[in-house]
Amino acid sequence: FSFNNAKQTIWAIAPEEGGEAAISGAHFDKSSNLEAYSQYHLKTAYYWTRWLPEHHVISMEARALMTDKKIPNILGDSSTIYSSPLTSTYLIRGYLDGQFTGRNIFNTNIEYQFPVMSYAKWHGLFPFFIKRIHGAVVLDAISIDGIAYKQPTKTFVDVNRDRIFGSGGAEARVDTTLGYVIPLQLVVGVHAPFQTDYNRNPTLLVQINSGLGF
Repeated sequence: FSFNNAKQTIWAIAPEEGGEAAISGAHFDKSSNLEAYSQYHLKTAYYWTRWLPEHHVISMEARALMTDKKIPNILGDSSTIYSSPLTSTYLIRGYLDGQFTGRNIFNTNIEYQFPVMSYAKWHGLFPFFIKRIHGAVVLDAISIDGIAYKQPTKTFVDVNRDRIFGSGGAEARVDTTLGYVIPLQLVVGVHAPFQTDYNRNPTLLVQINSGLGF
């Protein structure tokens, strides 16, 4: 089941009104070495612009994975450091990709997004068009029923949902068109982990997103 009434104009860097919600479930039959179990994925998002400057947006997203039986963590899901509109994975920047794995996951992302510069036209026939540049201040949090990797000691430890991991950072984003037709977004960000016993140093993120799905 899914619902979406988020509204975004061509001039906006993100939806500026409404939100979305989705829930899905899957049941796995009993196998020779594992009892039957069910998993449920939930996602919600809301976009706030009231009292903010034009095209400034606060986006709030929450995701959850819930499993009704105690199964191996690998059969759950893992965290990611890459944000993409084509996926609904569990985003926690400032740590390592896949650093948290579990059968139950709760994840929240809050971003203050703001425009920096827009281009209404481009000169010449060079096949690389910069449409807009915008930035974001981000906060991520995740809690899991599973395992986490401690980067300083290079060990895996068991964690439960009582432990919350967080990070904060800033990103610059450039919306472009390559070859006249391919939409691309270049993201450069710096994120600092709040739990330095799991990752000591801020991380540099460089990412390219495409609206065509690659």
